Amino acid sequence: GKYPGPYDLFFTFNDVAKQDLSWFWKPWFFEIAYPDLGIKSVKKENNIYLIEIENTGKLPLPLELEINYTDGSKTQISKTAEIWKDGKMLYEIRHESMKEISKCRIGADWIPDTNFKNNQY
Repeated sequence: GKYPGPYDLFFTFNDVAKQDLSWFWKPWFFEIAYPDLGIKSVKKENNIYLIEIENTGKLPLPLELEINYTDGSKTQISKTAEIWKDGKMLYEIRHESMKEISKCRIGADWIPDTNFKNNQY
C-alpha cells in the first residue's frame, strides 16, 4: 500500500551517484528560485580574461559559454551545475588567450533562462 514519493526519487539519485545531491534538490524543489545566469563582467589582466558569471536566479544550472574573438574564431567552455554546489552565486572563469575577445555569450537551447538580456557581453 506504499507509493514512492519525491524523497524516494531524490534518495535513489543520491545512491546511484554515490554523493549527496541535496545542493541540487533543495533549490529546485523546495525554495523560491528561477533559472537565470548572467555575465557580470569580463576583465583582462595580461593574457588572462576573468569572466564573472552570476547566478541571479539561484538555481544550480549548467553553464555553456561561447567566447568569440576579433579574428572570427570561437571557444566553447562547458561546466556542469556542480559549479554552484558550494552555494556561491558568483563563478569566475579564468581564460588564457593571446586573442582579443569581441563577444561572450552564455546559454543554450536546452538550458532554461528567464532574462536573456544579461547573457551577452
